[in-house]
Amino acid sequence: MKKKFISCMAVMVILCMAATGMVQAGDDAVFLSTGSAEYRFAVHEESRIPVSITNNMGQDLPGIIHVSIRDPVTGEYVYSQSKQITAFSGEEQYYLSAGNFGEEQNIIVDISFEYGTGPVYRSELKGIGLSFTDEQLPEEESKEERPDTTPITSTSGIKSEDTSMDTSSYQPYAADGEVHAVEEHADADALRRTLLEEQIEREILKNALRSAIKDDILFQGVNSSLYDQNFSRLSLAVTAQGNTSGAFSSIYRDTSDETVSLSGTVNEGRIINIFENTTAAIALPGMFTDNETFRRAVSAIVSEGFVRTGTEMNTSTHYSDVKVRYDKGIYHAEIRAESIDGNVTAVDLKKDDILPFYILPLLILVFASLNALIVYAYYMMKPGDTETAEPDTTGQIRSPEDEMDLLRSAELLFANGKKKEAVSLAVRALRMHISSDQGAGNEISDRECREYLLANQDSEKREQALTILQMTEMQRFAEENVTEEQFRALIDVIKRLI
Repeated sequence: MKKKFISCMAVMVILCMAATGMVQAGDDAVFLSTGSAEYRFAVHEESRIPVSITNNMGQDLPGIIHVSIRDPVTGEYVYSQSKQITAFSGEEQYYLSAGNFGEEQNIIVDISFEYGTGPVYRSELKGIGLSFTDEQLPEEESKEERPDTTPITSTSGIKSEDTSMDTSSYQPYAADGEVHAVEEHADADALRRTLLEEQIEREILKNALRSAIKDDILFQGVNSSLYDQNFSRLSLAVTAQGNTSGAFSSIYRDTSDETVSLSGTVNEGRIINIFENTTAAIALPGMFTDNETFRRAVSAIVSEGFVRTGTEMNTSTHYSDVKVRYDKGIYHAEIRAESIDGNVTAVDLKKDDILPFYILPLLILVFASLNALIVYAYYMMKPGDTETAEPDTTGQIRSPEDEMDLLRSAELLFANGKKKEAVSLAVRALRMHISSDQGAGNEISDRECREYLLANQDSEKREQALTILQMTEMQRFAEENVTEEQFRALIDVIKRLI
């Protein structure tokens, strides 16, 4: 009997130690602190309390922060609000707002941060005094804590299941039905801007966008391919432009310090396209390397002594293209290929003509002779009064009328039943407009359009143009049928962009 009693006591001690360890883990994980126990503000000044959140977990922790205001006399809570935030790893300082009151008033603010699931841990920072006064405060005192107060830190533990003190139960009304001064004068908009709300909202959008990118099958495929080639991702930067929409860029590096840069656009959680650019000899997609025409082009270039020096790839759900660059001294070569739904539709090889060794000296001799003849003729000519005519460059400048002419021609082609040609001509008008903005002077490709739009255009115009290029690919290359309504909508959008 005695042995059983001792065994039971041992088990209880072990359980108590385990429970204590869990609470201690919570204590060490996250704590709150502020530089002072009391702050003073002018009656019409926005109150902002500097609070540091220290996260020792080594990773970002999502949680909920509660800000509660109570009467210093009665101790009753008169207002509270909650906000979902992320406690970033390390120490970050935030500013919490308790509004402004419009008259002299003293209040007490309690702050707590809850995190974790089963159990839920809570770190609390209680008893911060705020004083609102009509007196003129020195500039430094109105912005910082009073010098006669000391910093305070939070206490932590597992959240109690007792809901009697839950902030959601606090009401901004007294028992007699009268509104407290805190509620009467509190600036609700200021309370909603706690913890620099705009910054927190941006971080929430960025985190949501990062999660959408990592979950996208297109990104997973590119990421997996690079990992298989011993590349590790160093960064994933995002620019959020709405709920799970925006742009991203990423850098990968291997053990030889070769790098691959990725960039792309995301629309409502779905990646539209991914651009890869690198000088490393990364593996090309199998749809290209298995294509006989592509293999012959590569073999021809390599057999002439060219060395691969760069690769650019554009990948989307239905369309892919690749540009592989080769160099041989001062000579350059390039292989471009396109595929739709995994089928290679075009392979193009361009390279500089390699001149025989004796051609260059001969050309130098010819040019030197021509130069001597021109100089001789210049000095032998008699002086005259003829004026040098300015070169006519007007023909080199495209005007919006040129692009509108293309759109009108596209409409005529569509009316005659040539739908594929009509769509291609309409998109060509858009490319001409973009090349005019770029200053290239010549018509540019879909790839060059995308690169220019991503780097220079405003978000609304960029998204419209990228959507047109993406949505018309099947109609231009795979002869997908297009209705008159779809064509009319396409023409209208391009006219607005032009």
